[in-house]
Amino acid sequence: MTPENLAGFAAAGVTRISFGVQSADDAQLRRLGRTHTAAAAAQAFAWAREAGFREICGDIMLALPYYSIAEFDKTLALLQAGGCTHISAYLLKIEPGTAFGRNPPPGLPDAD
Repeated sequence: MTPENLAGFAAAGVTRISFGVQSADDAQLRRLGRTHTAAAAAQAFAWAREAGFREICGDIMLALPYYSIAEFDKTLALLQAGGCTHISAYLLKIEPGTAFGRNPPPGLPDAD
């Protein structure tokens, strides 16, 4: 995502943007195979606000390997500081045939 992309979307009439932040913990993002960092997510939020977006959404993931309340709090703080107006939370679901399905990561929460 670049400031130019966001400005173009806004100029085309897009009024709402959603970012797949997932987590504000860079180690967690690497475990998930994500290529962005928490700092990059924060920058994307700033660029979206500068482009004029007023509806900024953030997607997060829960029930991740080694997930903690501290990580949740850190992620919510990132979204709040970024000006998120909506948060969508998704539980990690291990699917057959995926990388995690073939080789489940350690540290997953139990079903309870």
